[in-house]
Amino acid sequence: MSLDQIYEIKVSDIAVDKSNVRHSNVMKDLDELAASIKKHGLLQPIVLRGIKDKTPYKLIAGQRRLLAHEKLKKKTIRAVFAGKLKEEQAILRSLVENLQRVELNHADTADAITTLYKKFDKNERKVQRETGLSLRKVRDYIKIKEQASEKMKKKLAQKKVTLVDVKRALRAAQGNIKKAEELLDL
Repeated sequence: MSLDQIYEIKVSDIAVDKSNVRHSNVMKDLDELAASIKKHGLLQPIVLRGIKDKTPYKLIAGQRRLLAHEKLKKKTIRAVFAGKLKEEQAILRSLVENLQRVELNHADTADAITTLYKKFDKNERKVQRETGLSLRKVRDYIKIKEQASEKMKKKLAQKKVTLVDVKRALRAAQGNIKKAEELLDL
């Protein structure tokens, strides 16, 4: 089987394989993923163990995408088949797919969200509808991009502080950036 061939597979024919390595944070931001899939479609097919027409299919990569499809009550999902794999090969495929993902950093995300916000005539709700992000997250990204100092953004990028820390410092300082930086240093 080739990973090049993409098939439409019935969601009901798929079960999560025991070799799938993702066990925690499976439901994290699932509503946002479902909204994104609803708006833009599935951008990356899931990976199944086995061969086509031999059900039930065993999912080794793409569990959250599958769950989002179930949430949307979709009947089918785009999938590729990895072929007949030994358990260790399936674990390795699942692990590699999950390890090699690099989450978009806060600064890059904030830049993109803020650019969209400006392109959409400062309409937060349109950004929310187009991206699938919650309105709160959209507002958080815009607030940090527009209000936080470079020093604050650098600390956030270096993971020395959290998004919550920066928001609290900005709120407590009431527009005084120097004070917000000092609060963040504490």
